[in-house]
Amino acid sequence: MMKNTVKYAFVVLALTGVAAAGQPVLHQEFDGASSGWRLSSFRKGDHYASARFLEGRLSLQDFWWGGEPFGAEAVSPQFRPCRYWKVEFDFRFQPVPGAKNEYRSVVSLLSESGETVVELPVRWKGGEAEGTLPGNLKIRAKNWYRAKLSLHCDDDRWDLELVPRETPAETQRAEALSLRHVAPVRRLRFEAVSGGGNMGVLDVDNLTVTDLKSSVPRRRAVLGTLENGGGRLVFLPSGRVELFRVEEGKTRFLGVLGVPETAGESPVFRLQKLRNDAPDFPRVDIEGIATGTEVRGSNAKVIGLLASDAEGKKKFLAQWTLFPEAARLRLYRFGTPEKARPEVLLPFAPAAGIQPGARFQPVRTLPTPGEPEQQTRAMLQEFTGQGRRLVAAAAPGLPEFFRDGRFRLEWKLTKMPWQPEMFCATLAFSLRPDDGTARREAAMLAAEDRIILELRSGDAFFLHDRPGKVRVTAHTANNFRTPLRVDVEYRARDYGGVTVAEGTFSKVLAPGEPWACSIPLELKEAGPVWMEATARHRYGADYARICTGVLPPAPVRSGRESRMGIAAYRGTVGAHTEVRSERQLLELMRRIGVRYLRATSSPETARELGFTLWYHNNIAGTAADDYFAGRPSWLNDPEKRREFLRGNLETTRKRGAELLEFTNEWNLSGGERKAVRAERYAKEWLPLLCEERNRTAPEIRLGGAVVANGDLPYLRKIHEAGMWDKFDVLVFHASGVPRAPDNPSDVYWNYLKTLVDIRKALREFGDKPIYCSEFYAPTAPNTSCSNNERSGAEDLALMFALGTAADVKNMMYYRLDDIDRHTPIATVAQLGEPQHRESYFGLVRRDWVPKASLWSYAAAARFFDRAEFKGDVELGPELFGLLFDSPQGEFAVLWNRREGYVDHEAFTPRPWHRPPWQELWTRQDPVVLPADRFVTVTDVVGRSRKLSPVSGKVTVPLTGAPVYVKGAKLKPVKGYFSKLLFPER
Repeated sequence: MMKNTVKYAFVVLALTGVAAAGQPVLHQEFDGASSGWRLSSFRKGDHYASARFLEGRLSLQDFWWGGEPFGAEAVSPQFRPCRYWKVEFDFRFQPVPGAKNEYRSVVSLLSESGETVVELPVRWKGGEAEGTLPGNLKIRAKNWYRAKLSLHCDDDRWDLELVPRETPAETQRAEALSLRHVAPVRRLRFEAVSGGGNMGVLDVDNLTVTDLKSSVPRRRAVLGTLENGGGRLVFLPSGRVELFRVEEGKTRFLGVLGVPETAGESPVFRLQKLRNDAPDFPRVDIEGIATGTEVRGSNAKVIGLLASDAEGKKKFLAQWTLFPEAARLRLYRFGTPEKARPEVLLPFAPAAGIQPGARFQPVRTLPTPGEPEQQTRAMLQEFTGQGRRLVAAAAPGLPEFFRDGRFRLEWKLTKMPWQPEMFCATLAFSLRPDDGTARREAAMLAAEDRIILELRSGDAFFLHDRPGKVRVTAHTANNFRTPLRVDVEYRARDYGGVTVAEGTFSKVLAPGEPWACSIPLELKEAGPVWMEATARHRYGADYARICTGVLPPAPVRSGRESRMGIAAYRGTVGAHTEVRSERQLLELMRRIGVRYLRATSSPETARELGFTLWYHNNIAGTAADDYFAGRPSWLNDPEKRREFLRGNLETTRKRGAELLEFTNEWNLSGGERKAVRAERYAKEWLPLLCEERNRTAPEIRLGGAVVANGDLPYLRKIHEAGMWDKFDVLVFHASGVPRAPDNPSDVYWNYLKTLVDIRKALREFGDKPIYCSEFYAPTAPNTSCSNNERSGAEDLALMFALGTAADVKNMMYYRLDDIDRHTPIATVAQLGEPQHRESYFGLVRRDWVPKASLWSYAAAARFFDRAEFKGDVELGPELFGLLFDSPQGEFAVLWNRREGYVDHEAFTPRPWHRPPWQELWTRQDPVVLPADRFVTVTDVVGRSRKLSPVSGKVTVPLTGAPVYVKGAKLKPVKGYFSKLLFPER
């Protein structure tokens, strides 16, 4: 068969002007047998990713493959190690017509150990006419190109040339691309990287690898440099900028920033002097003087890189400012960005051995008349390796700030009194080796903040095991162009509102100078302590608040003996604020008494630490929407549903989980109590799931129904279909916040009503264990649809008390940590309700600062774990008590409702929450209890006090906040809650 002769060359070569001879070490035309190649393909139903030899070429295809492994790949035979090399091959890329996803295929050169020496990604955004390669080189769909990748020089960089065979005059080049790793090349790997579906086809032919034997010195032009004692920027004629750190007289290469992908075809670059170059008030008036200038009154330097097209029309101005150990790019666009693409993409190749690391979204805390609110300060990406560190930052805007080797920045309108409106994007780099200081500096520069403040303690979650003297460190820095006096004022209050520390520190800081001042604090008892601080100078201020305190670790017990669980926590750590490892998160949960996990990213580590696991899954997305709407979907096929469920059972077993919870709140589809999906669940899913469990995994228990609140019509339909016995555990979710958990209102979204209805279902349809896999007390600041932090802690304790009284065997709080469903962090004014509160279910904030509810959960675990309900405690009108027995002894939960119940109000714009150290309740009613020994009264955050009996009695003042009482001689009665929950007894 004659091959297609209309092909293009995709070529990477050293632009030295010197021809490089060498010896081929691998040549492959893929005509016949291609021995030694390793091909990996995957299929699941109609979805597949494949690598194969087809019609005389290597073909990698992806069709709706979105699972694991990541995608198809083809790995070449091993060849002789090449330190200096040239790789040539023909290729074409064919995206699936009409698809709109973003696709990627990757060509990699690998070392002996499998490390990536060179990575050449081919990216294609669905619906667009062109794809891109490194250096912003363009390719068109279905056209053949020839590629040559070449390392000729000793500078650990390679060059790329892309030649279309039909139109060689359209050759494109990219110079001095950075290696991922410095090592001889031994193999090639071609990958079709799945992005969730519809990648397309990558065809490869005529592959040759040549050993060039020796290096050729690189000859290149430089437009200019900008340098000081800490950093160096090198500007190349191509518009690319190289970043270096200068340390003890030595220059260390960190990476190279490419040309903005909005620059158009073949822009011309020249350096420009900037007039009036104060970094906090930039001007973009330019003079034709190619030199850097000092920033007046500062130790920074600034220069401009102007890009114009072939006709001299200005495209953009890159204003670079070099600080002592940082650099900032302000990219100004001439003209308005397209509405469809309000972003600018900047390729970045880190130096060999430096890899992208953790992502961060540090927050700015805003003081308000109510509770402080948080907003994203900046988006950060860390690069580390080979003893080097670089932190990049951008103003908040687009999600996934760095992806596929490119920074994604958002064009923002800038308004200056001395210039026309322009669009600007900002990117900052900190060159400091210290990670904490580097992150703060990069965030401050990207956010254009003149001062920054961050409070830190020695623990990852600001917690301490025992009372004693501790220190909180206030980190600040001056980002103004002149030296300024900085004052740090602080004040700390305990749960009772008592000020336990306050003071002021002052110091004159040079421009860019960081300062860490140590604040002494004495913690005298268990419970939270809030510290507020403000750093200010004459041109700006920044505010921070943390919560620290004593929280003793809970005793370690097996999960199977416990009712204490967490339904979810952040799967990708460090995505929003900073890194906390999976082990750190698991150890925090173990510390507060969590023993059951419904979801975890590290099942092995979780089991090692003593957790008992569930596995939870659901159907969602387009296929599920089509299935429920009666349209064609793979979910309509019973055998495919069976295969799906079998896979879930296998996953449950592999994770070492004991229970599979399948579906999630299907009863809400069409409205609560409508039971729209009940019949499909009962007839099309439960029989298959039960059959597969009994056949393949009889040891796994099934959690069924998974209803939001006590939806009796939905549960009744399952029972009427004869499917009540097909699952082992009845799973439900319970909510009603901010309505008080014990509020007697007969409404659907009511915690107590949910427990009453779930108990009623067991009486009517048959008894079985009940598990609550989601309940919560959100603490979104300053919204009428959420608790404040103190009432959230009180409600959490009461929910555990009522759930234990209702004999809920397992209670999983949703969730450990606040999350961000939007980037940047959004306010209630931006989102509306109830969407806003969905981000604030956690026991800790997005910056890992604990809330009062973390102490409330820990106290509840000490009392309710393995506790059993004995009955009500009779106290008097509108005074309530529940009596429990536990391995630690008998105790009661007592509270007062003479001041009324918190109810669910209609959304009210901009209410103000009280701070958590302020008591919510104004009324106290004394309750006299019989006692013949000390009685211990513990509040919801674990602060205890002992009361001595007088004449066989103790007096306990009760408010609307529940307290734990241990040591009193109390008798159970069949009172209000016993009758509600167990009328049959």
